[in-house]
Amino acid sequence: MTCLRILTLLYQLLDAQGVNVLVSTSGEPALEVLEMNRPDLVLLDVRMPGIDGVETCRRIKKLAGMADLPVIFLTAEDDSDKITEGFAAGGVDYVPNRWTGTGS
Repeated sequence: MTCLRILTLLYQLLDAQGVNVLVSTSGEPALEVLEMNRPDLVLLDVRMPGIDGVETCRRIKKLAGMADLPVIFLTAEDDSDKITEGFAAGGVDYVPNRWTGTGS
């Protein structure tokens, strides 16, 4: 299953539950959105274009009023060093993505 497909699926599931979902596919635009909006939760991939998810998390935690914002890494990156780095950056959970599928 592609990252875009997973993102779309998560969006649909959360939106159906009445969660206000804001989507960004890279770090810089996500930080811009967070300067104007405070979500209940952030889901990040470690591998993103531009700044990676770990650095994006570090920057989120430095934004005014965002230090306690929960960040969960949902990623195909399952290297133990990256997991440690994600928690050190302020992530509250790290979910290795092992989803597979044949759909596009």
